[in-house]
Amino acid sequence: MALCEDLPRSECDASVPGGSGLKAKEPRDRSASVRARLLNLARDRGEDFQITLRNYLFERFLYRLSRSELRERFVLKGAMLLRLWADQPYRATVDLDLLSRGNPDPDSVARDIAAICRTGVPDDAVVFDASTISVEPIRAQDEYSGVRAMFDARLGTIRERLQVDIGFGDALWPHAEEMAYPVALGDPSPLIRVYSPETVIAEKLEAIVSLGIRNSRIKDFFDIDYLARSGRFDRAVLLEAVRRTFTRRGTPIPPEPPIGLTPEFWSQPGREAQIRAFARRARLETTPESAEELGQRVAEFAIPILKAASEAP
Repeated sequence: MALCEDLPRSECDASVPGGSGLKAKEPRDRSASVRARLLNLARDRGEDFQITLRNYLFERFLYRLSRSELRERFVLKGAMLLRLWADQPYRATVDLDLLSRGNPDPDSVARDIAAICRTGVPDDAVVFDASTISVEPIRAQDEYSGVRAMFDARLGTIRERLQVDIGFGDALWPHAEEMAYPVALGDPSPLIRVYSPETVIAEKLEAIVSLGIRNSRIKDFFDIDYLARSGRFDRAVLLEAVRRTFTRRGTPIPPEPPIGLTPEFWSQPGREAQIRAFARRARLETTPESAEELGQRVAEFAIPILKAASEAP
């Protein structure tokens, strides 16, 4: 079984029943082997090792979620979800995003995260330390209400602080479906509930409309552009997802272009710097020639969608 921080040392070091007499040495050897394989994978991809490592840790956390009694409570969203729709993730991320059907109280969330961390799974050399969990509300002006959970993960001598952002109460259309999450090293795949591409686009469009000129969520424009070009959505389903998302969040659907989809938004001081800064953080392989170029592509896709969604179905 995977190491668990709450077990006594004697139990953590014990051999697995039915295994060889050398099984007690496996945790140390296993972590070194996993680290070496992740280094090779990062080298093959031309990717920073820290990104490869973090993605692996999130992947194994999702596997524990999929094996836990809470697997029906959470739905995967955000940048880690985009890996389901491409051979390689198009952008890096520092956090894992989930939607919860549970209690938004921080203490309740902390108990849920601890339960996931403690879920027994086949050894993948990862330890999630439930004793290091902290949970606090997300109150940034450009984020929706939710909570942020942070906790330590270990792979051998490597210790990484992980961040999981959890939202509550959003309307999913179509409903979440169960999918196998891709794995890096051939471990068992997480089978988890995930957002549809239509809901992802709808939520990001609502953010663009509601935040207006003060919007600093540049990632939303990149993600919409990526999904629009991928063609991974059904237009009729997308229109219904937009209607349901805007209704749930109390935002009117504008029949005319919102400011976030106009040249005025992109001509604001600092927009070019925001684009470049995000491209660096997300390790994007290619970036638009200018902020206006990105804005124009997103507007050409989004404005007809909003106009159609604002009309009676």
